[in-house]
Amino acid sequence: MKIKKIQLLIVQLLIAIVFLVPISSCDKDDDNTEKQEDYTGISGEWEFTLSPNQVYMDTAIVHGMTGSDFETHSAVCDEIYLYEDENHDIYGVIPPHYKITGKRDNDIVLLTLYAHPQGYVDVSIDISDMVEYGNMQLKLNSFGFLEGDGDYVENPDKPWSAVNTYFVEGRKINDITNSGSYKNDPTEESEVVVNCINSIFYQWFCSRYVSMESYSLIFNGIGFYCLGNEGPGDNSYMYTMTDYVADQFGNCTTIQCCFHISLEGPKSNYTDMKDDIRRYEANYPTLNNLGFESYDAFEPMLDDFHNKFGNFAISATQNSHTNNMSIYVNHDAGNSDDAINHPMIQQIKSGFDTYSFGSIFVYADENITDSMWLELGTSCNSDIVYFYIFGTNSVQYRTY
Repeated sequence: MKIKKIQLLIVQLLIAIVFLVPISSCDKDDDNTEKQEDYTGISGEWEFTLSPNQVYMDTAIVHGMTGSDFETHSAVCDEIYLYEDENHDIYGVIPPHYKITGKRDNDIVLLTLYAHPQGYVDVSIDISDMVEYGNMQLKLNSFGFLEGDGDYVENPDKPWSAVNTYFVEGRKINDITNSGSYKNDPTEESEVVVNCINSIFYQWFCSRYVSMESYSLIFNGIGFYCLGNEGPGDNSYMYTMTDYVADQFGNCTTIQCCFHISLEGPKSNYTDMKDDIRRYEANYPTLNNLGFESYDAFEPMLDDFHNKFGNFAISATQNSHTNNMSIYVNHDAGNSDDAINHPMIQQIKSGFDTYSFGSIFVYADENITDSMWLELGTSCNSDIVYFYIFGTNSVQYRTY
């Protein structure tokens, strides 16, 4: 009897195994692989680490240096806002001006970046009016991190865009629950774009500087003019400044950037300009920092320069990436080489020598072109401070 009971139990156990095995196999596909877990949405604030992959190396010599003289390294962008809707369509922004569209298909995330067109920045611009800038092909791994690579839309005016690519590692640092959570406030950018501390002019100018325009972002070339791009602007007839901040989403790399400095219409007549300088000097002595002992020593040089070279404007730049300076002498008469070697210009150059940590280059013409090395990349974009000194005419600064 006991044997029969044991045999019955064995039969029942075998029957149970027959039925349980198919049930335990229901979590597998026909190819015997486990079904992939359904991923949650990626809505949130993300931090992306961007590391160089392919890098365009510019061999041109600019101010005695080539692209190979600078390092290429990783960058971190910790302010990427992504929102995924119920259809897995993705929308987002990277302040101050990039916008994003994309799509998630299970663990595959494809993102397209759009940049602001040339001109004054409008953060409310519709994405249909923006310029396609680049793409990222990412995968959401089992730990919730995004990994993949990115590239740029090829632009014949930007040779690196056809070559440069980068690796992406992303992690979510905050959740957001709706598309309105990632709207950025353009006034917050004033703290980023107005930075005189690294400028050589800070020691004698930034404590009382006058901006060419008040907190306006103008997208031009590969970056922003943050306080206008025409000197002296509307706030003063002299001693005004603006800052050009290079901007590129990607790893840190150094690119050659070309600038055009053109003499524009009259800002004041010569007599009024002299009176303005004299009055300013009485209240805020500045000529001494430009290398002149006094206004009386300066005035004869100014008169001689104006008699020989006509309407003019004198401005200068300092590059935060190389520490080099350029002095621009825009004029509409006389010989440009003579203008460069004029005692007044050479005195200004000597005055800047006191503050400069790099080389100083002087250019003269009615329209001037200058090239500089700028570092591009999220969290490492370099800047150029423009300083309009004085003149009878306005000057426009453009980048291409």
